[in-house]
Amino acid sequence: MGRQTAESIVSGLTDLDMRAFIERLEAAGVRPTPGEDVQAGEQLAGLTFVITGTLSVPRDVIKAHLQLHGGRVSGSVTKKTSYLIAGEEGSGKLDKARELGVPTLDEAGLNALLPERCALAIG
Repeated sequence: MGRQTAESIVSGLTDLDMRAFIERLEAAGVRPTPGEDVQAGEQLAGLTFVITGTLSVPRDVIKAHLQLHGGRVSGSVTKKTSYLIAGEEGSGKLDKARELGVPTLDEAGLNALLPERCALAIG
């Protein structure tokens, strides 16, 4: 996906009207799935991410993007965590990551980690 397309998607997903529309679809049982021609990448295979704090993009968008490219997203920091993605107002997860020596990324750091062809237009 190109940068302009990614920016349009992120912009749409952060729009309050669009979020409300998506929530109504989810409440009605709509669960989008990728078509057969969509192939997930493996750029992040073997990496585990934890997301904390307030980010410029909804967490579910970042989580879906990481998973699409082979990454695993966990809810808690352990010694097996590859990266903590930390936004504003980080929580105890940030302290735990520091204690365990887990690398911490802000949104710009996450984009720098990703290959250009799978970078998420955030931060």
